[in-house]
Amino acid sequence: MRFIEHTNGYFVPVHRKADIGNLVHFLENAKYLAKTKTWNIPKTELNRLVLQKRGFVQQIKRLEIKPIPSSILKTLPSNLYDVQLTALEFLYNRGGSALISYAPGMGKTAIGLVYTLIEEIGLTVIVCQATLKTQWEKQIELWLGKRSVHIVYGQTPQPLPDKGFIILNYEILQYHSKALSKLHPDLFIIDEVQFFKNNKAQRTKAMYETAFLSNRIIGLSGTPIDRRLYEFYPILHVLRADVFDTFFHFASKYCNAHIGRNGWEYDGTSNEGEFQEHLSSLMIRKNKRDSHNMPDRVIIPMFFKMGNEAEYFEEEERMIEVFGEGNYLANQKSIVYMQYLAFLSKREDMLKWIADFIADGTKLIVFAEHRKIVESIHEHFKTNSVKYYGGMSNVLKQEAKDKFLNDVPLFVANTKSGGTGLDGLQHVCHNVCVAELGWTSTGFDQAVGRVERIGQKNDINVYVALTQNSIEEHIMQVIDKSRLITTLVLDGVKAESVDLLKELVKIYNRT
Repeated sequence: MRFIEHTNGYFVPVHRKADIGNLVHFLENAKYLAKTKTWNIPKTELNRLVLQKRGFVQQIKRLEIKPIPSSILKTLPSNLYDVQLTALEFLYNRGGSALISYAPGMGKTAIGLVYTLIEEIGLTVIVCQATLKTQWEKQIELWLGKRSVHIVYGQTPQPLPDKGFIILNYEILQYHSKALSKLHPDLFIIDEVQFFKNNKAQRTKAMYETAFLSNRIIGLSGTPIDRRLYEFYPILHVLRADVFDTFFHFASKYCNAHIGRNGWEYDGTSNEGEFQEHLSSLMIRKNKRDSHNMPDRVIIPMFFKMGNEAEYFEEEERMIEVFGEGNYLANQKSIVYMQYLAFLSKREDMLKWIADFIADGTKLIVFAEHRKIVESIHEHFKTNSVKYYGGMSNVLKQEAKDKFLNDVPLFVANTKSGGTGLDGLQHVCHNVCVAELGWTSTGFDQAVGRVERIGQKNDINVYVALTQNSIEEHIMQVIDKSRLITTLVLDGVKAESVDLLKELVKIYNRT
């Protein structure tokens, strides 16, 4: 017996009223429509279960979660959080194909990478934002050690390895998808799946081409749906094409499809219960409050590729020579200049990252040490940002704060001025980006503390923008050491002080 599913219920056409048999006795509020010779069955939970058992509606099999064997668990990094292990267990039971919808700062990147230790993975393809390709490379080394990593740049087809890791950005995927699909990747990781929300876009078609010829697919996103449910279709399609087979079927069944003034419209939801059942079998969703051992503040290093290597390393050699002369003031000036070169090297990629972060209105506070850099970032975003530093009048500072508390998504502040005496930002923001490092852990912690005040209801994400292989990485090491020393002193433990200049001289003398 065939049936038609609609937002208002299931419609079963019959020749005679009795053709539905005794099934009617098990259904809630089923009505016979004599004019159309159709049974109308409301979409209640009981009716759906009855129709499932009779084969009218698809029976949804729940995913059975079994623990990862202890022999495998022993091979995984010991510093994984409990929620990361939960996601890995979910992936293990899904055969390596699932959507990991974890809040920012919960280690989605690590989850995708560590899964390669659970299964025999020969080739992993990672597609991500252009500004984060270097970040992924760094994370591979951090979690897996030295591995073969090939980063793809540009549109021109090129020879690709059949083992290790291939990293490329969304914008160029369409130019390399044919070559990638021929390699039949063991694992295809799609970072921030919401960037593939348009089913007709070239990047989405290229994603399909690569994904469907990959053995496993891991989607990562804190917010897999931007606004409308139908934008969820592309990632669901590649994960469960047997269920979410065509866009029209998906939209008709779950997006309240109806004819509007301009044709078909998909502006709502329908069959929510059935959709959630399907979703629970292929997506795991968590936030930091689901964790027992994840800290309230998570520091996330963001590594950006060095853009002016020749100039930078030439100046680094001069700095090392100055270090050898032992002139404190000269050392200080050299470090400041090297920091500025490191900032210039990452500036463009960092600005792109910030633009992506605030694109949907998400609030972000950016701290920098020098007014020149604060002005530079603010000028780039203009009406979408406000600036805040010591040379401004109290009236202008208050105006900047008020605008950020209302409709402006980006607050760019000098670390010294914005790091003390500034209250209220915690009510609208829990994301901080440190664009330029200071020389002490105290300044760093005071700046981050602007959003850790009374009234904050979310966990804190601190993104530290670092130029890869630059002095910034070394300064971050010294800051971490300084924080440890400060903690020991406050706890009454005797400890030596940390001098950034001396520590950097030691680091460069060892290299």
